[in-house]
Amino acid sequence: MSGPADTPPRQATQTERPRANSFNYVDTGITVPYSPDPAACTASREVPCSELHRQIWLVDGARLRWFVSDTGDFDAAEIVRIKDELGHVFVDLAAPGVLDDFVNGMRRVLPDPACEGCANRTRCGRRFRAAGGPPFAEEEAWIAAHIASLCGRVLDVGCGEQLYLEQLAPLVRSGTVHYTGIDPDEQSLTKLRQALPESLLHLAGIEDFAVEQDAYDHVLSLRSLNHVADLGEALARMTAALRPGGRLLLVETTPWAMLRRREQVEAADRAPRGGHQHLRNLASEDVLPLLEPLGLRVVHHRPAARQTTNQWILLLERAVL
Repeated sequence: MSGPADTPPRQATQTERPRANSFNYVDTGITVPYSPDPAACTASREVPCSELHRQIWLVDGARLRWFVSDTGDFDAAEIVRIKDELGHVFVDLAAPGVLDDFVNGMRRVLPDPACEGCANRTRCGRRFRAAGGPPFAEEEAWIAAHIASLCGRVLDVGCGEQLYLEQLAPLVRSGTVHYTGIDPDEQSLTKLRQALPESLLHLAGIEDFAVEQDAYDHVLSLRSLNHVADLGEALARMTAALRPGGRLLLVETTPWAMLRRREQVEAADRAPRGGHQHLRNLASEDVLPLLEPLGLRVVHHRPAARQTTNQWILLLERAVL
């Protein structure tokens, strides 16, 4: 049910503008034969060598497929960081129009180590190849285990796309968890209300929600921090909602790139955009300086890094006065 304190979600101020959180490398249809020997690779001779950060060759069996990005949402330095420094590049495995499974619908691609010693390295966008299974498996296992361990009163900020019903539903139905969720999207709340009728759901953003002070044992913000209208106010309100000793879980993503076929890009462009816009691209390092003044200490920190993925985790505890 919805609570009586619900108010229309706050709109972003005029100084805030929606920001892209990803960009596409699009399959051009151009292929060349794959050779494990870099000296025999013809990729660098097939295409212009300008703006190499906008180009990727994907190893696909016995061929290399050429992908190019024309994004205007990220500048050259940002693209280089995402592609070359962090390696946060993924291939979209979903059918066109099926965009709702980031766990199993993507695979990470990483630079082919064989390219390091290639004499044509500075004239080529570089070869990438798929790496392993679901890229977010470790992070998702940690998040799922944390949610499965919850008890007491829980406030879920941005609850709409609830990916952890398998862990959460038994806790709510047994009374182990008393669950309150807030989200500015009515359609998402309707789905969650049907899946978890025992929950208390509010149509609101955290800035508009009538927060109970010192009331919750746990607050969750799972991939919603980049969407709040006022970051400082949102963190302060989530902290105030916690009882002393209560814990706040923040999960977010930094920007990434997707390798897609043209029809996948077109389907993504046609997908409806929600009213709760993506306003920033926070790394966990951006959040850390904001925590100490709020009386929050870090219990667990998994940053987004080359060795991990672009999804980061911060588990925080409110100080006991």
